[in-house]
Amino acid sequence: MGVPLQCSAILSREKGLLEACNQMRAGYLFQPDKLYNVDFDTGDKTIQCSRRVDVFKLWLMWKAKGTRGFEAQINRYMELAKYFYKVLKKKDNFKLVFDAE
Repeated sequence: MGVPLQCSAILSREKGLLEACNQMRAGYLFQPDKLYNVDFDTGDKTIQCSRRVDVFKLWLMWKAKGTRGFEAQINRYMELAKYFYKVLKKKDNFKLVFDAE
């Protein structure tokens, strides 16, 4: 969608997947002796540690482009990806790891 990384979010149906991929258990960041339930700390479950998703930038882009604008942009990116796949498939010095067709 062309938004900055801090606007991004990764959603997964598999419980614990993001934590397993991202956890560092940095003791200096996530002290267990807090006055609240530390189970709700998102730091080890996200790419950006404890930083929240910055949705305001996404909202501004959505207001500027609109749903149809994002749809057109994503459709264009999909077309470019298909084109790039066809170009790479013709290259002798490039090996595709899977067939996307």
